[in-house]
Amino acid sequence: MKRQIQIPTHYANGEPTRWPELILTGLLRNGLDGEIPKSIEDHPIMHTILLWNTFGFPLPDKIHHIVPTDFECNPGDDIEFLAVTPDGEKFKFAPYVKCTGVYPISIDRKEDRNGWFMGISLLNLKTKTLRNEQFKEFLLNEGFDSYDEFCEVYPTPKYKGLIHWTDKRY
Repeated sequence: MKRQIQIPTHYANGEPTRWPELILTGLLRNGLDGEIPKSIEDHPIMHTILLWNTFGFPLPDKIHHIVPTDFECNPGDDIEFLAVTPDGEKFKFAPYVKCTGVYPISIDRKEDRNGWFMGISLLNLKTKTLRNEQFKEFLLNEGFDSYDEFCEVYPTPKYKGLIHWTDKRY
């Protein structure tokens, strides 16, 4: 079965997410199966990837995506990535990939000796809270440049899903 994931090209404040570029970079770096859609061969997404790589600033890989809790996708289902621009334009920017799993997560507000902070808890068989280096790795793999950027997108606690198309798990 085919499932579409809509990937925003911009944050609410108008800044670019670069998420389509990061997803496509990860697919290209990790042995892309299938062809890049003809619709983006001359699209700014490809120009951004080529420009960053040409000047020695390779983009990191975005290897999973936070989705609504009711997003239905099973391992083995095809994922179709659709970039969504601020004006509502949608276009496919990558070949189909296979879903390797969707796992429940909680975006939490936690407190430690330094005060309040936002964090991620994995809600699989038993709850696991990502801390320090694991949380930093999660943020990078989710396409965020910083903790502050994550907090702007997810300022309040909520339950979500985390869809994977690689074997990476935390």
